[in-house]
Amino acid sequence: MQKKHKVKDDQLLETAPLKFDSYPWQIIIIYLIFGFSWIIFSDNFLSIMVKNQTTYAIVQTYKGMIFVGLTALLLYFLVKAYYDKSTDLLKTITYKNHDLVTYSEELVAMSDELNEKIFKLNQTMDDLVSQKQYVYEIYNNSNTAILVWNLKGEIMDVNDRFIELLGYGEADLIGNKWFEIILPESEKVIVSEILTGLKENYNVSNFENKVKTKDGLILDMIWNDSLIQNPISGMPMVVSFGIDITTQKENERKVYENAYTDPLTKLGNRTAFEQQVLSLIERNRDFTVYYLDIDNFRNINDYYGHKYGDLFLQELTDRMCKSFSKCGLFRWCGDEFMIIDENTSQEKIKRMSELIVSELTQPWAYEIVDYNPTVSVGIVNYPQDSRSMDEIYKNIDLSLHHSKEKGLSNISVYRPEFQSNFEHRVEVEKLIHDAIQKNAFELNFQPIFHLETRSIRAVEVLIRWKDKSIGISAGEWIAEETEQILKVDQWVIKAAFEFSQMHLKGRNVVTTINISSKTLLSDAFIDFVGKASREFDIDPKTIEFELTEHSLIDDLNRSLKRVKDLKTLGFKIALDDFGTRYSSLNYLSHMPFDSLKIDKSYVDKIVNQSSDLIIVEQIVMLCNRLNIVTIAEGIENSEQLRLLQSIHCDFGQGYLFSKPVDTETIVAML
Repeated sequence: MQKKHKVKDDQLLETAPLKFDSYPWQIIIIYLIFGFSWIIFSDNFLSIMVKNQTTYAIVQTYKGMIFVGLTALLLYFLVKAYYDKSTDLLKTITYKNHDLVTYSEELVAMSDELNEKIFKLNQTMDDLVSQKQYVYEIYNNSNTAILVWNLKGEIMDVNDRFIELLGYGEADLIGNKWFEIILPESEKVIVSEILTGLKENYNVSNFENKVKTKDGLILDMIWNDSLIQNPISGMPMVVSFGIDITTQKENERKVYENAYTDPLTKLGNRTAFEQQVLSLIERNRDFTVYYLDIDNFRNINDYYGHKYGDLFLQELTDRMCKSFSKCGLFRWCGDEFMIIDENTSQEKIKRMSELIVSELTQPWAYEIVDYNPTVSVGIVNYPQDSRSMDEIYKNIDLSLHHSKEKGLSNISVYRPEFQSNFEHRVEVEKLIHDAIQKNAFELNFQPIFHLETRSIRAVEVLIRWKDKSIGISAGEWIAEETEQILKVDQWVIKAAFEFSQMHLKGRNVVTTINISSKTLLSDAFIDFVGKASREFDIDPKTIEFELTEHSLIDDLNRSLKRVKDLKTLGFKIALDDFGTRYSSLNYLSHMPFDSLKIDKSYVDKIVNQSSDLIIVEQIVMLCNRLNIVTIAEGIENSEQLRLLQSIHCDFGQGYLFSKPVDTETIVAML
């Protein structure tokens, strides 16, 4: 409609100017024709009709007037016709102009709308270009590796991060099956699992696997796969988003190692031990736990330094790993280790115990160190001996403690009486505590005689309960395992000083006092002894402190310093029970001893075993050359006395001379 209307209007506008341009000439021509016709025909008609000249002149006048009237009328109709046509044309033009204006406005509106649409289209195109660039930058600048593949596994596209991470070029990837290129052989079993997950759920989330780079490196990655439709072909395709978690896995491994691995030996630590034990318990598995403690390991650290101690522990770990590779191995703490074996037969426990001793007590030599280790072992079975983690801890501690009580390199399998013994110790500890609070101790004394003159050289102070129904020896031993020994020793020292001040002043008799390792190594010990000697006005030369090898071995360097401090104050020092447990002659050269007490175990055998007599004789000779006085313990018969006199042992004590006696009796003997 608009097109036809437009054509008609254009034709009108083209033809109208022509008609209006010719219309004035039409009026003039009509007027000329009418005028000339009027003149020609009217004059001829009058010449015929009117002969009178006057009448002719009058008629001629009227004729002119008629001509004017007629021409006026003619002009009126012509002009009116022209006017009417002009008016109609004007109206038509006005109407058409209105239509043209309206149409023009519509065209303008359409033009504006078109321009707006063109603008929006351009804007949309710009947005699409920007969006495409944005998506491209995300796709190729993302830290996520993106892999696009079809259901055959053929790679359709990869982003820059994928290429950067794995090192393959597009030519290596596009059109090839991704699992044949980037998956190690051990990982290819996951492909069917991935495809099944995609077909069932259209996505597979957060699955981890290892991938192989072009250089052969193995990376840990986590993937999220989505099954979508290709917008162009309509075919299904998979988009895989992968993140490299190799560093994270390594950090997790380090965290796990720090949490569950001993940094020195690389064995499992206490936490790892607990986890394995709990796992075995939850699975109702029987197992045996071996608790190993290296005897006197502290000697290495004290003599040679912690560097050599660490090297020895690493060597020990290597031995354990070779000998017990099928067992769980753990470093408990310091020089203590745990072994878990899922075999609880008595035969296997015996073989394991023998292997532990044989392998872990092999000599170790490194640079300046020559060390012969020994190991104490406690053993507990699950579930025969213990039914929970707490019971395992308790019973294996009791087993190891029982082993160490027996001396070096002993093995103890848990027995129920260990618990009763422990309970007895707890009971006795309470008795000791109460005795300290209530002053329920008393001193007994055993004289030490000169073997030639039978004169009393010294009296050894021994602590006893006033309640004779309680045996002191066990209590004394138990006290030494706890902090109670500090208070017990302090009580003994003060009581002995008081006895010496009251009964021995002015006499040439020494008071000997046994000192535990805890007291010797106590930071307050030297000050306490100094204050006590001043309090009781004691001459330090009349006091001799007896130290066992056991007390010295706990910390040789500190022990040596304490001994020197005591010597500086003027006190005498005796090495007690020589010949038991450690029996190292090194102490004699390192420690400034005044006396050495030969243990009763040697004295018992000198009559019947010549080898023991030879050993005792050599000890006496060595001490004589070192200016150390020798004292034989436990002399019970005259033959022992005779032999000791023959090898020139200086002093002795034992039931042959006197049992331990109370204060009144010893004073009378003096």
